[in-house]
Amino acid sequence: MSQPAIDADQSNLTDVQRRLLYHSSNGDTWLLVRDGADAIAVEHQPAISSGGESRRMDICEFLQARPRGPQHDELLRLLGTLIGMAEAGEETS
Repeated sequence: MSQPAIDADQSNLTDVQRRLLYHSSNGDTWLLVRDGADAIAVEHQPAISSGGESRRMDICEFLQARPRGPQHDELLRLLGTLIGMAEAGEETS
């Protein structure tokens, strides 16, 4: 029995890496996401009670969004830690 063909987009679903960026008191969650093609984005998962759908946006779009919230500050803080790692001689890749 032959296996069904796998769409290229579906093959990358298992390669997605996620890191919690921020979880708000109302239940919204923001994740830093890297897919199998090494594209980096921020994924917003709204609280279940809001009934909204998850949305993925590139980092530039995310940082330009207004109003600015603590999730933006957390991404900038995380990026800032990379500078400290580089100064300490640690690899950042």
